[in-house]
Amino acid sequence: MFTTLPKKQLGNKVIFSSNDFLKSISRNTGKSDHEWLKSVFLRLRGSDIEISNGKYTYAGGLIFEHYRDEETGKNIVVLNPKIVACFDDNA
Repeated sequence: MFTTLPKKQLGNKVIFSSNDFLKSISRNTGKSDHEWLKSVFLRLRGSDIEISNGKYTYAGGLIFEHYRDEETGKNIVVLNPKIVACFDDNA
């Protein structure tokens, strides 16, 4: 079951632990699961998406940056701020 995360502004950093994230998606927290999560972020950084709200369509990267602190297991993800036009009523 997914936990509700606080809403974040696009472009702001979202910080979370690998263990907490893996648990929230019902995965184990062993070494192979951590390696899987690393590979997921690598693929997300290298992939483009296309999303539309009916008025605007965005095509490009979802994740702008991803950092991982190997000692603490904390991840920092920055979503691409250019996506905001698809979700901002004032855009």
